[in-house]
Parts: sequence; structure tokens; C-alpha cells
Amino acid sequence: MENVEYIAERFEEAVETIRGLSSSGTWPKGFHTSMPETLSVISESFNREAFRIALIDSANRPNIPTSRQIDRLDEVMVWQFYINVEERKIVWARARHRRWKKIAKDIHKSVRTAQRRWITALVKISHKVK
Repeated sequence: MENVEYIAERFEEAVETIRGLSSSGTWPKGFHTSMPETLSVISESFNREAFRIALIDSANRPNIPTSRQIDRLDEVMVWQFYINVEERKIVWARARHRRWKKIAKDIHKSVRTAQRRWITALVKISHKVK
């Protein structure tokens, strides 16, 4: 069971690594405009609430992943092919801390069935990883 917990933790780590990767555009780093976005309304320039939310968002933004974290993410991405599509959905949803009730609704099964399939998927992966 210890190995199964390790696999679950690695999927959670992979989710955090993915969140840390930049996806703020499709242009390469050197090919963007330096012009600020235009304001559609004058009142937007004095919106303190929007400024406060932007500060909070920047404080909650995850750190940029290291090369080691990205390598570990790549390893987990290979693991996902050891299980079927439905099991992948369950494992990734749990790694994102999604509630069992929501997962069960998404796959049209009971909560207990979703939990059993999650454990089964982690066991399959742990057998392949050994």
C-alpha cells in the first residue's frame, strides 16, 4: 500500500508542476509586444478591487518548476498509459483534489465504484513501475 500512496503523491506533484508551467500565450518569449493592454473604461484605471485581486493572484501563483520536477512530470505522463482512459480521468481528478461525488458523477458510477477504480489504477501503475 505504501507504493500506491507514493504513486498518488507523484500524480499530485505532477499537477502542481503543470500549474507552474507558463501557458500565458503561444508566442515565444522574445516575440511579444511591450505595449500595455488598453483600458476600455476610464474607471478601470482606478479600480482598487481589481488591483487587490491581481496582487493576491500573483502571490498565489505557483513557482516555476525546476528541470527535476519537469523530469518527474514526464515520468508520470508515461505512467498514465499503463491504465485505461476512465481510470486516467479518475486518477488525474483525484490528483487535483476533486471531490469523489463530482468524479463519480462525471464517470456515471457510484462514489464507491470510483474509489475502487482509483485504487485499482494506482495498483496497476505500481506493478508496472516496480
